[in-house]
Amino acid sequence: MNRREFLCRAGAAGAALLVPSIAGARTDDYWVRDRVLWLRRQETGEEYRVVYWSGGQVDYNNYVRLCYILRDQQKSQTVMMDVNLLNLLYGAQYWQELLLGRPTPWVITSGYRTEETNRKEGGKENSEHKHAKAADVKHDVYTPTQVAKMLGFFGMGGVGVYDTFTHGDSGRVRFWDGSKRKR
Repeated sequence: MNRREFLCRAGAAGAALLVPSIAGARTDDYWVRDRVLWLRRQETGEEYRVVYWSGGQVDYNNYVRLCYILRDQQKSQTVMMDVNLLNLLYGAQYWQELLLGRPTPWVITSGYRTEETNRKEGGKENSEHKHAKAADVKHDVYTPTQVAKMLGFFGMGGVGVYDTFTHGDSGRVRFWDGSKRKR
C-alpha cells in the first residue's frame, strides 16, 4: 500500500484530518525554520521543549536532551538518536500545532531499545527501535490513526498504528496496522 492509499484508508476509518493551509505551512520555510520538539516521557513525566535545529545545524545540547528522553527507560541507556527521526517527529508535531493553533507535547511511550528490552516488549527482531531510529508516541488530542496520517504524510519512514499509540521511524517507508497485535 502506498502513502496515498494509506492516508485515504485511515481517513475512511473515521479519523478525518485536515492538511494545514499552505499559508501556514509553506514549503519554503517549513524545513528552514528553527525546529522545536516538545516531548514528554510517559513513565517519568520528564518533559523537554527545545530547539534542536537552528541556523541550519543541530543544537548539540538540546539534541542530547532529546536523546535522553528517548532513551531505553528500562535499562537507563541513552544513545545518539537518528536526526531524521527527530525531523519526522518535528514535521508531524509542527503540523498538529498549525491545526490546533498552539503547540502541545507528544507523549513518548518508547524510543531507543536495547536488544533485551526490545525482546521483552515483544518487538520485532529487525526493529528500528534497536537502531535509535524509532519512537512510539501518543497525543492527547489526536487518535493513533490521526497521528499515523501526520507521520505518514512525510514519507520519511515506517508508520504503525496501534490501539493506544503510533509508531514512527526513520527506516524504510512502510505502513502497518498493529492494533490487533497483542503488546
